[in-house]
Amino acid sequence: MLQRADTDEVLDQIEAKCRELSGMVREFELIMDAIDDRRLRIIVRNYYALGWTDERIGEQLELSRQHVNRLRTAYIEGLS
Repeated sequence: MLQRADTDEVLDQIEAKCRELSGMVREFELIMDAIDDRRLRIIVRNYYALGWTDERIGEQLELSRQHVNRLRTAYIEGLS
């Protein structure tokens, strides 16, 4: 069984991780807001936030898997 000090330490770690994740979500939303192209926004959000495959995104947008991959890859490479 966890001691009180151990429980507090675990809770502190959980709270720190939640703050970190909240910051990451805010950053992701800023990135999403900066994408003017609606189709590209859908591709990036569905791939990185929802974990969809290029194939599934392509089916949703009526694009080939390869085209989705090219659009996403070109966008990501353009960020650096």
